[in-house]
Amino acid sequence: DALVIYEKHKNNFVQRSCFLCGGGDFMEADDFHGSYKIKRCNTCSSHSVNPAPNEEALNDYYNNGKCNLLLDDLLKARYKKTADFILDDRIKIV
Repeated sequence: DALVIYEKHKNNFVQRSCFLCGGGDFMEADDFHGSYKIKRCNTCSSHSVNPAPNEEALNDYYNNGKCNLLLDDLLKARYKKTADFILDDRIKIV
């Protein structure tokens, strides 16, 4: 699913600052199947995707990705709930 979303939305990925320290100096650390770039912040050494998927790409991934739709079906069958209950529990913790 990640590769499908990347191909569909790659032109709208956005450069971002480090999510931990706010730094803007990165070194390429790895890539994900030749698509997403994993970068290491030169200030705090954290790793993240950069450029990152924008909100539209993330919404597409979480709402239309086959793996997420299959998970939703499994959860409905097993617990009679939708995948939203996972997010609800995480929101309560935060």
